[in-house]
Amino acid sequence: VLGSNIALQLFGHVHAEEIRYLKNAPEEAGPMLISGAVSPVYENYPGFRILEYNRSSGRPLHFETYFTKLEENTSLSWNEGYVFPDVYFEKNDTSVDQPITNKLLKDLQEVLLFGNQDWNTYSQWYKTNYSNDLMEYGNDPLVENNLTETERALARRRYVCATTIYTTQEEFQECYNHTGENMDYSMNVTEQLHSYYQEGNLQDYYRLAHFESKIKLQQSANYK
Repeated sequence: VLGSNIALQLFGHVHAEEIRYLKNAPEEAGPMLISGAVSPVYENYPGFRILEYNRSSGRPLHFETYFTKLEENTSLSWNEGYVFPDVYFEKNDTSVDQPITNKLLKDLQEVLLFGNQDWNTYSQWYKTNYSNDLMEYGNDPLVENNLTETERALARRRYVCATTIYTTQEEFQECYNHTGENMDYSMNVTEQLHSYYQEGNLQDYYRLAHFESKIKLQQSANYK
């Protein structure tokens, strides 16, 4: 009931820059954002954010992250990092004057699933420009690894499940478990679809086919 009246929720604790989508909240509800840390004890570079907001509505418009790299025998030098959410949506004709909302975080989740440049940007700033596991999961990963295409896609989907606030633990487990149910991680997506079809496993076939169609539509929109 009060969700649409809450402009913003800010959190810390996890020492990483993350989002949290409120599944059962109104689309216009304020976002849940998690900021990184000044302390580097959890394998991150120190960082902080500066908020720009609409004085009339109180709604957040932009966050700019500043960070510093810790190197021996050098003094701290704070550098501009990136501006949220502009860095993700500037190619999709989203007005920079629109407030950050719960719906925008949902849109960002869907963009991240595709594993393209937006995923790499998110993973780069997850630990404030410090190397981390998320950098391994993009289609063109920032960190070299031996993961297959399907394994990277599965890791992205499960991470997106973890950035969603559900009402119950069972809802989360359904999301987390369903993303990898009956999948052969040695196959690419095309091979997996063929395998599902040959087995008569139409439920998983249509689920994966629907996901792939969303990827192709998003890629097409990005190149227009």
